[in-house]
Amino acid sequence: MTAFFEYCDQLHKLLLELDEFFMPDDLEELDCDGLNRRIDTVKPCLEDACGVRLVCDEAQDAFFICDLVCWVEVPSNIPAEYITNAASYCALYRARFSYYGGLVSISHTCQTSIDTKGVRQKSACCLEKYGFIYVDNEILTRKYDGKHEYFLENNLTWWDRFFEYE
Repeated sequence: MTAFFEYCDQLHKLLLELDEFFMPDDLEELDCDGLNRRIDTVKPCLEDACGVRLVCDEAQDAFFICDLVCWVEVPSNIPAEYITNAASYCALYRARFSYYGGLVSISHTCQTSIDTKGVRQKSACCLEKYGFIYVDNEILTRKYDGKHEYFLENNLTWWDRFFEYE
């Protein structure tokens, strides 16, 4: 499947198809071990694409399984709003893997970042090669219009649906 760089009807159809279940009662139905193996396999390619070493941060109680991320120490002159996940670290590069359909999003939390269009394109090619689908964050910030009342009632986005904590 093609990596997506812009919103289109084909991508919207895919998001709606993946929206079938809120969250399976038993995550083993999703073959988490197989997904983790696929993530381990794509990791070296992503490291080559972004030029840094990535570590796996597993998620709990989330709609995503893990992040492959490069954490860097935040210099003391960085404003607090750019600091997330840890008091003195930010993500120079982060590939977040959804439990759903092989979707992957790439982002960063550092004020300065290696997360450029060129790095995203190289990353998307790696992901596609290993059967994942890159979805741009701008697409994911669109208002959720699927079938689950929770997301509709709370005015949430597609990011919240597939890449955030429950």
